[in-house]
Amino acid sequence: MRKLTLIILLSVLNVNAEDIATVNGRVITTDDVKYLMGQTGSLANLSNLSNAEKIAIRERLIEKTLFLEAAKKTKIEQSPQFIANLARLKDDLLVDMWLKEQMNFIIVSDGEARDFYNINKDKFTESTRVHPRQILVKSQLQANQIIAALQNLKGEMLKNTFIAIANYYSIDKEKQNGGDMGLMSKEQMNPSFATIAWSIPLHDIYKEPIKTNLGYHIVYIEEKLEHKLLPYESVKPNIVATIKQKQFAIYLSQVAKDMKSKAKITIPR
Repeated sequence: MRKLTLIILLSVLNVNAEDIATVNGRVITTDDVKYLMGQTGSLANLSNLSNAEKIAIRERLIEKTLFLEAAKKTKIEQSPQFIANLARLKDDLLVDMWLKEQMNFIIVSDGEARDFYNINKDKFTESTRVHPRQILVKSQLQANQIIAALQNLKGEMLKNTFIAIANYYSIDKEKQNGGDMGLMSKEQMNPSFATIAWSIPLHDIYKEPIKTNLGYHIVYIEEKLEHKLLPYESVKPNIVATIKQKQFAIYLSQVAKDMKSKAKITIPR
C-alpha cells in the first residue's frame, strides 16, 4: 500500500521514480518522500489534493534541504547539546527497532482469533441504523406546504421529488446532496429526532414538520439497517492486532523481569 501511494505521489508531482528534485547538487529522492509521508501522514487522501497542495509537497522537501544546508553552516552538529540529543535519538531508535523485532516473535493462531471473536461478539456488531434525508426550512407554513406536495407520492417519484425540493429549498448543509444525512444510529441523533426517525416507514416521509432550534425539518427515510454481527473475516485483522498487543505486553514484562534479575542495578538512596 505504501509503495502504491508513493507511485501515485510521484505521478502527481510529474517526476520519475528516482528523483524528486536536485537542490545545490543534493538529490531529493523517493526515500525523502517516504520519510515525509511517515512524519506527517498528510498524503492519505492524495487524489483529493489540489495542484497547489501537490506543489507544496515538493516545495517542502526543497525547503527542508535548504534549511539543512543553513543549519550545517552554523556547525550546530558539533555542539555538545546536539551530540547529546543525537545520542538519545539513536538510543530511542535502537530500542524502537528492537521492540518491533521482538513483536515479530508473537504469533496469533486462527484458533485464538476465532475464540476471541466468539467470546466477544458483542464488540463486533453494527447497531441498527437509519438513512434519513431532510429538508430544512425556516417557517412552519413552508414546511406544511412541502409535506402537502409530497404526501401523496410513492416510490421513486417521492424520493426524486424530495431530493429536488431539498436541493432547491433546504437551508441546511446537506442541501446539495438532496438532504442526504447518511447512515445514522440512534446515538448519533437528537433523542426526540431519533424516536421520530425510527417511526417513519421505509421509503416514506414523516407527515408533520419536526421543529428544532434550526427550523422545521421534513424527513424521508431512504434505508433501514438492522442490528447485525460483523463477519469474522472482516474483523480478524483487528482481533489479531489486539491479541498480539496483549501477548506482547505480557512477553515484554517477562523479558524485562528476567533482564532485571541478571543485571547489576544500583539505585541511590
